[in-house]
Amino acid sequence: MNVSAFRDIPLCRQENRLLKSLWDLISIVFSLFESWKKTLWEEIDTDALLSECNELKIQIDEMPREMKSWKAYLGLQDQVKNLIAVLRLVNILHSPAMQSRHWDELMTVTHSSFVVGPKFCLSDLLELHLHEHVEDVEDIVEKANKESKIEAQLRKIEDAWRVLVLEFVVHKSANAMHLIRVPEEIMLALEEHMVLLQGIQNQGRYVKFFAERVALWISNLGAVETVLRDWLEVQIKWSSLETIFLGSADIREQLPEDSKRFDTIDLDFKRLMVEAEQTPNVIQSCTMPGRSALLEKLKDKLELCQKSLNNYLEAKKKIFPRFYFLSDPALLDILSNGNDPQKNSKAPC
Repeated sequence: MNVSAFRDIPLCRQENRLLKSLWDLISIVFSLFESWKKTLWEEIDTDALLSECNELKIQIDEMPREMKSWKAYLGLQDQVKNLIAVLRLVNILHSPAMQSRHWDELMTVTHSSFVVGPKFCLSDLLELHLHEHVEDVEDIVEKANKESKIEAQLRKIEDAWRVLVLEFVVHKSANAMHLIRVPEEIMLALEEHMVLLQGIQNQGRYVKFFAERVALWISNLGAVETVLRDWLEVQIKWSSLETIFLGSADIREQLPEDSKRFDTIDLDFKRLMVEAEQTPNVIQSCTMPGRSALLEKLKDKLELCQKSLNNYLEAKKKIFPRFYFLSDPALLDILSNGNDPQKNSKAPC
């Protein structure tokens, strides 16, 4: 009888050896993964785990090609591949920018519920199947990082304006009244932070969470800019008209209505300066209810007084044409001291 050659037997032996090596590796991988699942969130060393996973991936890729079509091999390959994807996401999820609202977004994306507490571990993350939501997770972390930068910028603005205060200088009048002086650092901070806020406002969806806060600061700094401009303008006009309307009996007699108007202005302005010294912080002082409206009112009244004074000077020039050769301050000095010839004799001609 001819001896039969059973070629299937050597093939089966070879396949069994391959199966044995494959299932040994599967057992090692699954056992390793199970031990990793107990790692607490704060203790997960993604770099070390990724390094081990990459070594396993290389080992799997180098296995004989005969087994690469087997479901067991493909399943092992997918397990390692998915864990690598998850660990990369876990790595970026460790960003300090992640806040509770971002974790809530992650729950919504993964249709799950969990608590990032002391017992939160890698197993909880694996149950989320993060490898199926790679783009969503990356988007959430990117949003968290962008919001963290916005938060830092807003905190910088808030910290700066918390300590910026108005300065006060003694006025030349005998009652030692104080006037405001705006330090240069306030104007520099105002310019810098307005530009910064406009940049934040243009960051689209990333600024949505801070929309009210950004709008408040834009409003506050806008108020500071407007109020300081009006305040300094009112202060300059008040200073220039004070000695004229309060110190000249002749002017008060010639312009009675404007003199009464200036008396009201003087009272309101001095009250304003007393209040300002009690609240020197720039933001608090400039955003105080009614302050901007008061300055607008004072500015309008001072303009009326200045206009009446200009008309008065023009009338005097028409009566005495040589007055046209004098500057307005010199002419006012002469007219204000009409009852004091000694002073007028020193007036510039």
